[in-house]
Amino acid sequence: MSTSGKKPKGWDDGTAWIAEDVGSPDGDPFDEDGMFALARFDAHVESESLSSGFRDGPSGVSAEAAVAWARRHAARVIIRWFGPDGTMEASAGERPVGSLPRWDDDLQLVPRRIPGWEHLDRTDADPPISWEVMVRGDAFFPPPGFADAFEAALRAEEDIELVAFAFKDTSPVLPEDGSETAYVALGEGLRVHVRLHASTHVQACERGQALVRGAAVIALARERPEPHDVHAAADAFPTGSEAADDNARIDRTGRIF
Repeated sequence: MSTSGKKPKGWDDGTAWIAEDVGSPDGDPFDEDGMFALARFDAHVESESLSSGFRDGPSGVSAEAAVAWARRHAARVIIRWFGPDGTMEASAGERPVGSLPRWDDDLQLVPRRIPGWEHLDRTDADPPISWEVMVRGDAFFPPPGFADAFEAALRAEEDIELVAFAFKDTSPVLPEDGSETAYVALGEGLRVHVRLHASTHVQACERGQALVRGAAVIALARERPEPHDVHAAADAFPTGSEAADDNARIDRTGRIF
């Protein structure tokens, strides 16, 4: 399509951006395994000449439809999708964008696993591998000595490696109405990074959760003999993978990346 002559209605000399959607193939927003490239695209235009600097385009459409809309609205079009080696980028408009390769209009995409997240497809029949497991524990008021006892309980486990451990000794936050009920701000509590072996992502997460819950119960029992359960949420990434490098870290404040 040429835009050298009369410009189509709605055309703008800005840049149109197209990006592939990520999610669950069946569209379930609550599916924890949403690491699929869906072969559906969203498009928009960014330009200083637009009053808001932004024009919404189609959402959840095919690459062909997204590119067609973008070309009708801008000379420069950049499309991003997931290729075999990760995120890819190409120029799809009339005007080239830097050194980006030309978009292949004949490229056919189907829903597929995002590269680097194939570990989510492992099954119980696969041999165990090493996982970096990140666990977030409850926020609560710890008794004296809890952190030391909790760490000792974790290190007593022979089949895991305690990589990093952070504990926020939080102070009560009192409600504005002056009542005596106190709570701990959401997000405070235990942060644990352990390395262990398991066949699947689910197994690794469940093992990590059980380790943290068990160690917390042991540590709490020193000061609180009554039964006390600790909620824990976990995620896991294969040791040495790019996903682990990007996500399996705890900073000095106890934040998990």
